[in-house]
Amino acid sequence: MAVTGHYLAFHARISAVAHVRAFGECVLSQVMPAFADLENRAEDVANAEYARLGSEPTSEDCEGDMAAAAEAAHGKGLAFYETMVALRQTTLNLFTAGIFHLVEQELADLCHDGAFTVPPPADSNLKVVAEWYRQHFDLDLQSLPSWPTIDELRLIANAVKHAEGPAARQLRERRPELFQHRMVGAL
Repeated sequence: MAVTGHYLAFHARISAVAHVRAFGECVLSQVMPAFADLENRAEDVANAEYARLGSEPTSEDCEGDMAAAAEAAHGKGLAFYETMVALRQTTLNLFTAGIFHLVEQELADLCHDGAFTVPPPADSNLKVVAEWYRQHFDLDLQSLPSWPTIDELRLIANAVKHAEGPAARQLRERRPELFQHRMVGAL
């Protein structure tokens, strides 16, 4: 094979790394800001509901109990907050699975370069692709400094897709803090 490591590294940098970096930057700069300042936004929801309930006309028997209105408004703010925290976590989970699959696809796509004299792997599965690199380039992807992160992303993607199972158990052993429920702030 007439391809050198420099050739492969160059194509990885301009293709795979660039796409993965763009994905990550988009998630951080465009998606996650939608979940910023949830405590204050939930308080705004509660305050708006309290104002709405307080502006409703009362009945002749003065059923306009503002304590009940305050409780209902608090409940609405809390429901907003809990929903948004769950949505933020779900979004992070999905984008984490997405970035793993992007890495997997990019590594597989590099195998399809026309300069290679061997056929690409038949499957884009990371294990198959890693074996292809080892066999044809004597490049052990698992020895790369970023491999532990890639493998952790693989476990997260599988745990996100399949819930409890082998990947979730392995991930729980490696990174138990990922499974701790954290509520930020208290309404």
